[in-house]
Amino acid sequence: MTIHNLLCSEVAHWPHPQEALAALLEAVPADGRVIVESTPNGFGNYFHILWTEAKKGQSGFHPFLFRWFDEPAYRLEGEPLGDLSDEEISLR
Repeated sequence: MTIHNLLCSEVAHWPHPQEALAALLEAVPADGRVIVESTPNGFGNYFHILWTEAKKGQSGFHPFLFRWFDEPAYRLEGEPLGDLSDEEISLR
């Protein structure tokens, strides 16, 4: 079976992402489209490696980051909060 548009969602949470993605990519022709997306799930896992390689231009993937707080619908009206505390700064 040929897959022309492949969407792989939440790859960082798949049990065996490297093996599954390798098998899926075999079904996508050179002119097909592949989207691999996920919320993060730590450092050093397969998805993190894919993301890091894409950011360095070392793979056929292009990195896009969509942060939830950039979406205006997820914001509350009102005055902005004050300065961050020392603890908040260290956590950031």
